[in-house]
Amino acid sequence: GLLGIAGAAPPPRPGRSSPGGRATSARTTLASAGALAGGAVVLSLLAPAIVPGLTSATFPTASGSAQGGSRVVNPILDLGDDLRRPVDVEALRYSTASLTPLYFKVTTLSRFEGDEWAPSPLRPSDGNTVDAIGPDLGAGSAVPAEEVEARVQVEGSSSAWLPAPYAPRSVTGLDGSWRWSDQGLAIRSSDSDSRDQSYTVTSELPRPERAQLEQVAPATDDDLAPYLQIPSGTPAIVASTTADVLAGIDSPYDQALALQQFFTGGQFRYSEDAPVQQGYDGSGVDVVGEFLRVRSGYCVHFASAMAIMAREAGIPSRVAVGYLPGDQVGRDGDLITYRVGSHDLHSWPELYFSGIGWIAFEPTPGRGQAAPYAQPSAAPTAAPTPSATPSAPTEATPTATPAPTASAAPGASGATGVRIPWAALGTAALVLLVLALLAAPALLRRARRVGRLLVLVVSTAVSFLV
Repeated sequence: GLLGIAGAAPPPRPGRSSPGGRATSARTTLASAGALAGGAVVLSLLAPAIVPGLTSATFPTASGSAQGGSRVVNPILDLGDDLRRPVDVEALRYSTASLTPLYFKVTTLSRFEGDEWAPSPLRPSDGNTVDAIGPDLGAGSAVPAEEVEARVQVEGSSSAWLPAPYAPRSVTGLDGSWRWSDQGLAIRSSDSDSRDQSYTVTSELPRPERAQLEQVAPATDDDLAPYLQIPSGTPAIVASTTADVLAGIDSPYDQALALQQFFTGGQFRYSEDAPVQQGYDGSGVDVVGEFLRVRSGYCVHFASAMAIMAREAGIPSRVAVGYLPGDQVGRDGDLITYRVGSHDLHSWPELYFSGIGWIAFEPTPGRGQAAPYAQPSAAPTAAPTPSATPSAPTEATPTATPAPTASAAPGASGATGVRIPWAALGTAALVLLVLALLAAPALLRRARRVGRLLVLVVSTAVSFLV
């Protein structure tokens, strides 16, 4: 192990030991054992914070994934832990000729039962091979789309799900057996995982025109009923806030823009730590209620809140989990290369519009970039702004960041520096203090012996000089 050699003491020399020697040896052994134990405790505290992946389970591996509905994993549970890790580990790189930085969706969370958002437990059909993917549930046939191709190399991400821009149409170059889900087009494997995969994905990014969206009527399709379910016991603040934000706004599209603007307009603050410190981390209805009161959180809270508020308004919704576009790191002709790290983990809501299909919105302030149809300039001006609670922050936050460039500082994809794990360091300091207190008596005894020896030497020298 890490401590097996570095902390080992030299072997004792052969020969008889005096009782005092045995006591000293015992104390030395005890001190060494204490130091080793203390070091082990310190490493156990610091390692998960410094070395990403030791406790990460945001995207479970194939061996832990649900098959046939027997066990449902939730990829949103540890997303916050991964965002708070101090080191930004490279998850993947991709190259594309598209000038649009790409969100990479990993999975879709469509079931909301009150405690958490979760993916569908249904196993993809054996016929859903990745050479021809889609269409998604309710996708419109006359909706403009931007076709993009991305060459992807997965590095530090190991998952049963495959990162791909929505909506994927085909994937080539994969190892293993991969299938796509009818709900959300998530791509997953039962016998492989995404680590070290190198593949090319072709996707069609939905680009509906605003005129199309403004003519959409409320959804009435029975197949969409699960995407409108609101758990019993949902805090009253969810319905009241939704009513305040959407007062006087009738069309589903304008309502969606108003909800997005509510979160990005300056009344909410992005924070990965506040939900943990104040005890409302997660994605359940109680968490959403507290988030709407405190108005501080990260992508999970913004996505969950907008999705459930959309359902309150009668707009089918779900939550996507994946990665922000990342940072541009190179260019070769028309191909632009991006690096995507663990700090780019993200979640966002997808809303359904009849005749259009599922499209993404970006309610998290200062993170990512909204699609053209969801740009802030499209937000309706008639939407009132509900008064903030006393605890609401007053500082404004940006609604979107520009596309990253090779020389730009990390923006849309979040900070990439090393974060100091203060909690772990504080605990480690406490452990070292306890060890120092335990060793203090032995150190004092040794100091007294050294003092007596110095007195003897000085007195002998004085006698000799006299």
